[in-house]
Amino acid sequence: MNIIASYFRNVASVTLTMVSIALQAQQENEPQFPNILTGFYAYGGIGPAIPIGSYGSERSIGFDLNTAMEYRYKSGLLLRGMFDFSSFAFERGTISQISNGKEYALSGSNNLVSLSFSGGYYKNIGRFTPYAFAGIGVSFLSKPSVEVNEIDGYVDTSLLVNGYFSTIGGAGIDFILNPIKDPNLKEKKSLFIIYVESFYTYIPVVTETSSHRFNLITFNLGIKNKF
Repeated sequence: MNIIASYFRNVASVTLTMVSIALQAQQENEPQFPNILTGFYAYGGIGPAIPIGSYGSERSIGFDLNTAMEYRYKSGLLLRGMFDFSSFAFERGTISQISNGKEYALSGSNNLVSLSFSGGYYKNIGRFTPYAFAGIGVSFLSKPSVEVNEIDGYVDTSLLVNGYFSTIGGAGIDFILNPIKDPNLKEKKSLFIIYVESFYTYIPVVTETSSHRFNLITFNLGIKNKF
């Protein structure tokens, strides 16, 4: 729990720093655009996936890919549906399996596929838009499996996949790249945005991949488009 608390303190610190930078931009007469930010967004990002805690001590840093749809209301409320994929390796012996009466030490990777729904809040400050969110979902976690048949002389390998309830929470900041208004001072309906984001995924039960509970921190850099 200390690791989780430390993570959220760090996320809050980074977010506050970003907000401070954004406030400086606003002081330079950068206008706000609450109306044009309302609507649907599609986005995708990539970055490192970092298992943490006792679970993370058994695994290496991996990679993460995600894509999502989001709706932002004028009030600052946002609703998001997200698909996320992560993969991270473990060393031989971290997971073992008994096959044909013998125990085998396995090596390979765990893959995580998560589908989540979350709500949050955003605040437009000029071209910057910091936001935070939290939600729930279902996560599918895989581990390698092996079946050894010494009598017939074959080895079958496969992936075992199980689904679990999961929670998610994080924060990020957007930066609008394209001009908000055209030369005729008409608002543009389509926005092109670059964003940085970090979120924490937690599975509150022990999974078949470890005797420790699943904890994962992800950092993403990506692009968003409002349509």
